[in-house]
Amino acid sequence: MNILSRQEREERVLQSSALPHPKQGKMDRVEAKSAEQAAEILFNRALPLLQISNRAFIENEYEGFKRVWKARGLYTGTRDELYDRVLSNFRKTCRHPGFHFFDIDLYMQNKRAEAMIFTDGEGASVCLWRTEDTLYLCGNYYFE
Repeated sequence: MNILSRQEREERVLQSSALPHPKQGKMDRVEAKSAEQAAEILFNRALPLLQISNRAFIENEYEGFKRVWKARGLYTGTRDELYDRVLSNFRKTCRHPGFHFFDIDLYMQNKRAEAMIFTDGEGASVCLWRTEDTLYLCGNYYFE
């Protein structure tokens, strides 16, 4: 019988996880002008730094966004499924008159990635969180 050390067990769990273990680091706020660029930054620069949260923390944050933004849902899915959802919504946003740019950053000690959308009218945001094995996503009332 081969007995694994705690570190070896943790490494095996991380290797089998659907999501890679978060990297340590900092991401400075990044501005994007296109839907494609904003989605790439959110998923390829912010997501790898996103720290693991528990579901209660995510649901608590979501409840606040639901009150303030009238968010319609807390979505879960694979990275690719959520990337496609975000990209589709960002593309619609870019077609609206008065769209200016996206602003992507990490908040809450890297526990939430957020893409803020700046327009002539009201702004909007899309948030991304993660647990050990699940990604969570929400946006304001227009987000589908």
